[in-house]
Amino acid sequence: MTLPPPTNPYEREFRIVARQVLSAWNRDPGSPSYGSMDRPYWGWKYKDFSDSTMQYGLNLAIAYARRSGGLDAIRPWLDATVRYLGRIQWGDGSFDQCYPHEKSPGVFFDFLATLVDLHGSGLLSKAAALQLEGIIRRGVVFLLRTDEKHGEVANHIAQYGYELLHYAKAFSDAPAEARGREYVARTLSWFDKTEGWFREYHGPDAGYQTRTLRYLTKAGLLYPDLNLWPAVDKAMEFMDAIVMPDGTINPLLGCRSTALIYPYSFEVAARRDARFAPLAARIQKAWDEGLVPLPSSLDFGNAIRLGDDAREAADVVAAQPITTPMVLAQPERLDFPNAGIFVRRTPNRAVYVASGLGGAVVVYRRNPDGAWRLTGEDGGYLLLEGGRRYVTRVPAAGRAKSVTDGEIAVEADFFLSLHEDLKTYQMVALRILNSTVLRVQWIGDLFRKIVVRRLMGNRVKASARLVRTVTLDGDAVAMKDVIEGATGATLHRTRRASGIHMASSRYFQPAEFESAPGGWEEEAPASSTRTF
Repeated sequence: MTLPPPTNPYEREFRIVARQVLSAWNRDPGSPSYGSMDRPYWGWKYKDFSDSTMQYGLNLAIAYARRSGGLDAIRPWLDATVRYLGRIQWGDGSFDQCYPHEKSPGVFFDFLATLVDLHGSGLLSKAAALQLEGIIRRGVVFLLRTDEKHGEVANHIAQYGYELLHYAKAFSDAPAEARGREYVARTLSWFDKTEGWFREYHGPDAGYQTRTLRYLTKAGLLYPDLNLWPAVDKAMEFMDAIVMPDGTINPLLGCRSTALIYPYSFEVAARRDARFAPLAARIQKAWDEGLVPLPSSLDFGNAIRLGDDAREAADVVAAQPITTPMVLAQPERLDFPNAGIFVRRTPNRAVYVASGLGGAVVVYRRNPDGAWRLTGEDGGYLLLEGGRRYVTRVPAAGRAKSVTDGEIAVEADFFLSLHEDLKTYQMVALRILNSTVLRVQWIGDLFRKIVVRRLMGNRVKASARLVRTVTLDGDAVAMKDVIEGATGATLHRTRRASGIHMASSRYFQPAEFESAPGGWEEEAPASSTRTF
């Protein structure tokens, strides 16, 4: 069956990723890994263990088959997937993702709801449905006796809450429901009620906030008594302020530097409250024009997660279309001092300054045809000293000195860049540890905490300091930089540098092709003034 042309960008992207999922699905009954969705494992064979979270793609495959009239064809593959999951699940109910004997609760949380949906789909044989119920229940027992406590990561905990609540509703499991509610409450404890953002380790990150909102929205629809809409609406107001005029997210403003936009919650919000319809329209237009990182352009792990969100957003749009003019109704001045983000607007110019991230600056201007374009972007400086690399755009590296309508002054320290490529001996050592002491739950939890602190907890400073002043006069924007204490060091101006590791950052956006001032320079002076 040939599907009709997609009616919106979410449907288009869902279909692309769904076909990728079907290609990643081992559909060969002669293969010992029949049913696996980890193609690098079963197809390319350059891994010796299977990433179980790839089964997250089942929802996309089933939805595509349903639209295409292929449900009968995939029934044997679904049964095979259940049998395969039964083979790779450890005796304690856990699964692996990044390495053998991982023992991380986040692994099974990643596809628990997917398996619950599969169990209730009516597409499995009786034997497979019975086996899947056992897999799910064993996995939940593991989840209820473990926890994730290596940092304040709102999008993770929001997902865990929803996944358990979804399971509890389907299987009438009171302890699971109680733990799910605890996770939702923990997520809300990391919510800045005044400004509307959720904490991601050190502060807000707009990209990950869209993922947090996905799961809080789903939890709120599933359990209305949670009363999540006041927090969701406040978070939407924050997103409305810092989503760029062209509907994108600029990674310079987020402490984890992400730019992915999960659209489902925005489409739901637009239908609950007309205030958010222009924001949803802005995001949908950015998806349609390919201005944001799309699922089809991501690595497979993130593609299936974002693609599934696109599938649900497409269903909302199809059920209740909304036509809303693209408007920006925010005030000229928006200050988020707790987040360290300051916004200044005129009808034809928008300026964003992230004081908490070393004074990073983003400037947009409106073209004569009404379209908005990135015209300025500055991520601070890279300092080379003693064979080490230091940067200013690090969470909590900067602080606002003074803030007025027409001027934002920031000072920022230089912190050691934590980017590090793994060596062969490290991988060998990790595999030995995986097979021995890290199989003990508390040791594995401690190890993950140590790794997170190494990759995210930057406290090594250089002696230099940046003093940055952004001045606004009508539509004119000027930036003056003075770097103190950098004698003998080499300075480079950067555009999108970051001092911490984040695997889900640095996906390409077309705006990076814009010849915006503030990009790379071979060397930068210790004092400079520029206009945007």
